[in-house]
Amino acid sequence: MLELKGLTRRFGARAALEAVNLAIAEPRFNVVFGGPGSGKSLLLRLIAGLERPDEGAVWLHGSDVTSTAPQARRLAYVPQSFALYPHLKVFENIAHPLRLAGSPAAEIKQAVARVASTLQISSVLGHYPDQISGGQRQRVAIARGLVRQADIYLLDDPLAGLDYKIREALLDELRDLQERLKALFVYATSNPLETLALADYVHVLVDGRIVDAGPPEQLSGAPKALWTRLNLGYPLTNSLASRLTSADGRLLCENDLFAVCMEEACTAAVDADRVFATFRPEDVRAVPPNEIGERLIDFQAEVGFVEDIGGERILHLATPAGEVLAIHGLDIQIAPPKTRETFRLRPSDVLVYNSVGCFTGRGASAPRRAALDA
Repeated sequence: MLELKGLTRRFGARAALEAVNLAIAEPRFNVVFGGPGSGKSLLLRLIAGLERPDEGAVWLHGSDVTSTAPQARRLAYVPQSFALYPHLKVFENIAHPLRLAGSPAAEIKQAVARVASTLQISSVLGHYPDQISGGQRQRVAIARGLVRQADIYLLDDPLAGLDYKIREALLDELRDLQERLKALFVYATSNPLETLALADYVHVLVDGRIVDAGPPEQLSGAPKALWTRLNLGYPLTNSLASRLTSADGRLLCENDLFAVCMEEACTAAVDADRVFATFRPEDVRAVPPNEIGERLIDFQAEVGFVEDIGGERILHLATPAGEVLAIHGLDIQIAPPKTRETFRLRPSDVLVYNSVGCFTGRGASAPRRAALDA
């Protein structure tokens, strides 16, 4: 059980973390997702006891540990930096936390062998850090953090800077490790793909505040915060400046590209002239010639740069409302660049957020042309 109650940390007049509340009561893989400077690393350091909050408390297993020393919290902490001791061999680098804790030699040997085997670095235990690859050094840093038997494992963006193949392999290993240990993991990252690959549950941190929380499928579907909608996923979600009007008694979201009737349950925005219509690139489909899309959103766009990402292509479309991204499989025929094509959206794929970034509602249907012209 991990619980944060009103956790606040200030540096001068600036609140780096402000009134953070969260509770985790089961062994799962939790990801704290946020951009650079959002407070992710600071949050983990406060949980670990390496920093003290100005306000609020950290509770572990029903006890307030805000003033408890880090070594007494039964936490394992993996920092972002390698920070390996160059004069110590890999074995001693991993064993260092256990030696500081005064663990018996036999226990140290067994623990190092266990974590080294898990992270596939058993063959380099006798090497110095400058004799192994960057990926292996990162595994050693992770192993040093995980070698202690702990109730909660804190990992501060440990895969940052690694190449793609090494990162993919370590993602699988970390996920498997959490399932084997049946422990609570809290993993901080600014990488949306890592978040979606690892998380059982996501906490979205923006400017020191948690603005969204939930399972990844919920947050990648219909999050309550615009920041989550725009940043959790790849390619990034499209967002068009829009306005709310009414037609035939229906709430209408309009922009320079299309209009969409909103669901009946939608609420009026704080500022009806400044809302954001958002939709995923994978929801933008090319329309075959002469196909009729009754009550769907059709719009014209000029095909610009086409980005090949392996089995799919990202299309950069020029529209009157600005650039729009679409993603298509290689089996779909797309006109060459500088060609105008018709593209289509389902109204329900359009999510609207108000001027302060809060979810307002979802599209329901495309308006009748007569109503739109009126």
